[in-house]
Amino acid sequence: MKRKLLQYMNMKVLLLLGLIFSVLIIIIFALPFIVIKKYATINGFDLIFSISKRLELIPVSGSGPVLVLISNSLPLLLSVLMYTFTTGLFIAYMYKNKKSFSNIAILTAFLGYILYGVQLSDTGTSVVEFFAVLLMKQQASDGSVIFKIAQQEVTTGIGARLLAIIGMLPIFAAIAVKVMENAKRKKYDAIQTPWTIAFRQFKRNKLALVGVGILFVFVIWCFYGPVFSDFALLETKISVAKQKPSLKYILGTDAIGRDIFTRLMYGGRISLTVGFVAVLIEVLIGASIGGISGYYGGKVDNILMRIVDVFLSLPYLPVVIILGTVMSDLDIPPQKRIYFVMLILGFLGWPYLARLVRGQILSLREQEFMLAAEALGLSDKRKIFRHLIPNVIPQIIVTATLGIGGAILSESALSFLGLGVAMPYPSWGNMIQAVRDSYDFAYRAWLWIPPGICIFITVLAINFVGDGLRDAFDPKMKR
Repeated sequence: MKRKLLQYMNMKVLLLLGLIFSVLIIIIFALPFIVIKKYATINGFDLIFSISKRLELIPVSGSGPVLVLISNSLPLLLSVLMYTFTTGLFIAYMYKNKKSFSNIAILTAFLGYILYGVQLSDTGTSVVEFFAVLLMKQQASDGSVIFKIAQQEVTTGIGARLLAIIGMLPIFAAIAVKVMENAKRKKYDAIQTPWTIAFRQFKRNKLALVGVGILFVFVIWCFYGPVFSDFALLETKISVAKQKPSLKYILGTDAIGRDIFTRLMYGGRISLTVGFVAVLIEVLIGASIGGISGYYGGKVDNILMRIVDVFLSLPYLPVVIILGTVMSDLDIPPQKRIYFVMLILGFLGWPYLARLVRGQILSLREQEFMLAAEALGLSDKRKIFRHLIPNVIPQIIVTATLGIGGAILSESALSFLGLGVAMPYPSWGNMIQAVRDSYDFAYRAWLWIPPGICIFITVLAINFVGDGLRDAFDPKMKR
């Protein structure tokens, strides 16, 4: 009885913590998000309520121009709505114990944090562009009013920075509640699924857990870290070019005075996104073609496998270099080249996964559960995508995880050769490529060593996770 009471109290404590964190996040929106020198600070609610109108800013002391703030904070509005829903779910869960509430709370808290990451996706040449466009209001000689881009000293406020840290806490609280729910259910249910067995095996692999931790830190640092920097992505200062690391410039500056630490975070965003999206394309194409080929066999299998053979016979690196050169000749804008790099890596990498899925399905289609599906008269589409491919998911997960590391290396190699992500947008590869003379290579190590270390650690962590998943899903490794 005491044990049950303790467990109940633990659940109540977690729910109360989740509620406190969610309410705290909503309060954070009342704190400064944008700090403009000599002007009043702008909080999160100001940004949200001024989405459909222009907000005029007058200097609080001294003289200065009238500034106009045009908010682009729709993701911020959606983020606060998601956290408000999460707060309501925690309250409802405290009064009515429903398992669906914890699932929805995880989803809404996660969406709220992701939407805030979307809001922090780009700063351009000024930190204020995280949340809004800042214009300077002037009067022309003919009496008309004109607007120019304001060149003001702007930093992110305490509210914007706290949200990046505390925004994760409701997610952890909701996940902890879900874990406790599952732990209670397992006490009365001795049946263990292959997924629970694999997860338990994965937790035993210390290197895999280290890899997960490293990847988590890199994702948070790259996607939410820029809000802690006072420098924008494309902000240049020739007067401080190639400065050594200091308190102001933690990793120094590059050849045109851009802060390397800030660009390292943005470069990580691009490199990680390219890796994950490229592998997602590989999985979608490879699993579909492999599933159809393995199920139908015969002529369909022969045709699809010959297509796979054609793709496998293409020399990967020369083809990618040719496509990169074509993009350069067509003068594709740097921000659009990122998407083309994802598509190229994804479309050239799917054949290996297609062969793996086909081989697994050739054996699965002869098993008893497929005979039952045949007897029920299920459609071919349902049998392939609802019964066969889900049974190959463990192998797909392992292959995809290891493929992410390969995609990041491929993107880095292309960017190093000047054929991938193009300047001024950074990736870890083209940051190394920016060092072009032996003097910089020998005496200005801060220009190229940090992105190289990031590539090394990220790919190593992904390989640790991939090896852990492979061992977890391999029956020979289970004890």
